[in-house]
Amino acid sequence: MGTSAASTASYREHDIAIHPSGRPEDSLTDAFMILEPTTNPMFTRTLYEHPRDQIKTYGTEDEAREAALQLARAWIDARLDKPVE
Repeated sequence: MGTSAASTASYREHDIAIHPSGRPEDSLTDAFMILEPTTNPMFTRTLYEHPRDQIKTYGTEDEAREAALQLARAWIDARLDKPVE
């Protein structure tokens, strides 16, 4: 079906794992998780995981990856740009 490994991207010092399960059947979905920035990659912490009930399936891996990146970037922007109260 396609790639079976998860892919990663970075945005505003956050790592984004796209279809993190690595299962081939997930390669067409917008599943992703955002990892907390760290200087030691051995100790990562998940900040956000896209809820399973909101995951959508796309026609190609490229469409799924782009959708996941857009959602992840929006979440990161909202977190970092939130007004201080």
